[in-house]
Amino acid sequence: MVVLVVAIAALFGALSPHDRIEEGVHVGEVDVSGMNVAEAAAAISDKYSNHLNATTVYIFADEETAKDADIELQIIQNEALAEQLSFEEAQSNKKLWITSAAALSAALPAQEMAEEALRIGGELGFFGRMAATEEDLTVTPRATYDENLLAGLISDINLALGSPVEDYSVAIDGESVSVVQGKEGYLLDNEEFTERLSEVLLVDASALQSFVADVRPATYRVDEGMANAAKDAIEAAIPASVEFASDEKTVSFDRATLLSWVATRASERDGGWYLEPYIDGTQASKDILEAVNVHSFGEDVTVSIDVAEDGAVQVQSSKDVSVPNIEGALASLDGDLFGSYRETLQPSPADIPGAIGITMNDGRSSFGLDEALSYGLVTEFSSFTTQFTNTSSTANRRDNIHLVSDTIGNTVAKADGGTWSFLDHAGPMDEEDGYKDANQIVGGRMEQGVGGGVCQVATTVFNAVYEAGLDVDERHNHSLYSTSYPAGLDAAVSYPGLDLVWSNQTSSDVLLRTSYTDSSVTVTLVGIDPELEVVTETGEWEEGKKHVTEYEVDETLKEGASYVKTAGTDGMKISVTRYVKDKDGKRVGWDTFPSVYSPVNRLIAYGKGSDLAAIKEKYAENEEE
Repeated sequence: MVVLVVAIAALFGALSPHDRIEEGVHVGEVDVSGMNVAEAAAAISDKYSNHLNATTVYIFADEETAKDADIELQIIQNEALAEQLSFEEAQSNKKLWITSAAALSAALPAQEMAEEALRIGGELGFFGRMAATEEDLTVTPRATYDENLLAGLISDINLALGSPVEDYSVAIDGESVSVVQGKEGYLLDNEEFTERLSEVLLVDASALQSFVADVRPATYRVDEGMANAAKDAIEAAIPASVEFASDEKTVSFDRATLLSWVATRASERDGGWYLEPYIDGTQASKDILEAVNVHSFGEDVTVSIDVAEDGAVQVQSSKDVSVPNIEGALASLDGDLFGSYRETLQPSPADIPGAIGITMNDGRSSFGLDEALSYGLVTEFSSFTTQFTNTSSTANRRDNIHLVSDTIGNTVAKADGGTWSFLDHAGPMDEEDGYKDANQIVGGRMEQGVGGGVCQVATTVFNAVYEAGLDVDERHNHSLYSTSYPAGLDAAVSYPGLDLVWSNQTSSDVLLRTSYTDSSVTVTLVGIDPELEVVTETGEWEEGKKHVTEYEVDETLKEGASYVKTAGTDGMKISVTRYVKDKDGKRVGWDTFPSVYSPVNRLIAYGKGSDLAAIKEKYAENEEE
């Protein structure tokens, strides 16, 4: 009997067409039995593609928000205040996220799912197919996403609803190495969230779908034992000293300096995690360059910087310099110190056969920017980042920020007093230049104006210059104070009247570079580090004129509906003093930046025919709270 059953099974398998999907196999609600891969892929696309592309998904912070009787009004409220709240305020108050297939660059992998359906028969075998349940024979439909866009959405929800997880790590202070305790948190389960998102995007129902974000307890990847193992490895590997030898000289670094070069990171290994020690080249390169070349190529070396029409940056030194190529040397040191630990996870002393060689490149005076940075001829000596809210209502503001950042990026303040003007580089910033309407504060109220958002970039430039200790010749504060920026350290620009101007008092050119994401902008200054220390004294806030509450009819709202269109802010003023010292601690300058902020009136929009007295009472109570 057994032989007969096996023979029948073999015969059945031989007769089964290998290019056809087994009977009873489904992809979601699509029965793909007997189809080939191309036919199944077409059927899957017919069922799910249109709905994927048409669906909008609401993701709520909690059940209470999901049950709100007037979600549309809540969206209007959130969008109205998106540009008025700081990034942190907007993030902490966020209760709703709206996304779609287009927003996440989602696609339907119909071919992949069809091929998976074809494999089911072969993977289950004859007896497996006979005993298979409906679930065994069903491929769950799914979408694919742009990884960065999906990660951005998950990160945004985690910032609002969760709390970050901190791995166990190590801290190094002088020659002391200690373990830093990790911290558990609350986060989305990325895989579960992605599956839920695919489910609602592919449901064959209403074009509007929703679910509640579920943050759960999350623990660290690197635990205390892993951190202790890394600590032991570092202590065992770092010797009393290490020598580096170039053609010109040999330099030695003691244990404390070597330890200052060590960093750690969570790394995957055999399906798990461990804390990996490594040599961080940032500080190591600087120390070696200074030791080999005596203060990075000598006190008398200066640089000029030129930017070609295609954006290529060329750095010209005032004389030929012989630059050390230390990347290989640091890679060799890293392998000698921690290569064995990465292989065995067992601490062991370093095996360094002798002085580590440093190749010196031939002397020259012209370098590309990346070369000049890698050799330490120039450095990124000051950088500042500001964040902003990224929603559908702030899209124009984001686009303006990106446009003006591109316009002023890769510009130069020449040496020995050369000035840099925001308006000179940015121009009028009008519609002809591609700038769009975005909210601005005008006369105590929020109004649309071309170029809204450029002041965020001006503020970012100002703070990078401020922290570098360079001279600020002209700066104006905004009429509205924003907690997105350091108190009293914002900068407003408006063509042709309000400008931001700074000057370069150093003997080398300074390059201003910009970069951005959809929710942040960064300004970085590049050149020979003037090594200036900045000390800031921030005065006390002083009260100014109080704001008032105004009401206006919004024809688009239904009777009884209302929302806060402009958040009210009282007037106030503050003064910030900056002291600048050179590398020897001598004061070389000081300046004061006063800021006077006007009140911004609170504006309540309400539907035509509403009981205005009741609305006033409602918002009076809210303001008191």
